[in-house]
Amino acid sequence: MSFRLFKDSFRNAFGFETRKESLDRQISDYKRNEVNFIKHEISKRQILISQLQAKLNIIDRVMKVYDEFLEHYEAILLESEHEITKAHSNVIFRITSPDKQKQFEGNYSILSTLVSKKENSDYILSFSLQLQNIVENGKYVLANAIVLGKGTIAVKGISVHNFKIFQEYSLLQQMFQLEMIKDINGNILNADIQDFYSLVQLKELITIYKHKLELYKIQFSSELKKLNLADSNDKYSLEQIENIKNLIKSSEEYNIAQASHEYLEQINKNR
Repeated sequence: MSFRLFKDSFRNAFGFETRKESLDRQISDYKRNEVNFIKHEISKRQILISQLQAKLNIIDRVMKVYDEFLEHYEAILLESEHEITKAHSNVIFRITSPDKQKQFEGNYSILSTLVSKKENSDYILSFSLQLQNIVENGKYVLANAIVLGKGTIAVKGISVHNFKIFQEYSLLQQMFQLEMIKDINGNILNADIQDFYSLVQLKELITIYKHKLELYKIQFSSELKKLNLADSNDKYSLEQIENIKNLIKSSEEYNIAQASHEYLEQINKNR
């Protein structure tokens, strides 16, 4: 240190910077332009990241409403199907042979049992297809009838109650009345909901909208991932530069230069 102190004293006497001051300047200037460029890129990228994140947040909010709509819609069909297929259903159907010579009447459960006992019948295929259609088409017809009947209908003089279907329908109506549902451009989706079939058409439209938003979300998420990766790489580069600066500050040469500098400062202060 004595040699370092001698050199610093000599430099200090002529108004030059000490070795520590020289090292501090070099550390401060180390890759300054590169650091400024990286920080500028990070700043620009943060704007893009914020914009993409905002778009994704909007998509998530819109899709959440779509999912809520679809949940209520599917709940109606599921409940309607259950009303048809349950063992003691009061919903009556009729199936007939292609030549109209044979016909059976009863609820779905009874008809299924009758058809299963006629495995060798020439009409088994026709009966099976009719049973399938009873469920596939009948659940829409029944749901619409119950909706129009505000939770109850009469089938051959027998009441069929299902207030859950009407409740789910009312919740969907309310979503439109409260202007909760929007298209992919953020415009309010207005609709006059009068029956269940109105919802069937809207369900198809919303399914299309949801699919488009899912594609947008994939695209934006991919772009956001790339930006975040580039951001991480740049921040890592800044950390590496900072680590090199800290490494210089922790070197033996710097410690000696600092001790010499502080000693000279003390001497100058005591003069």
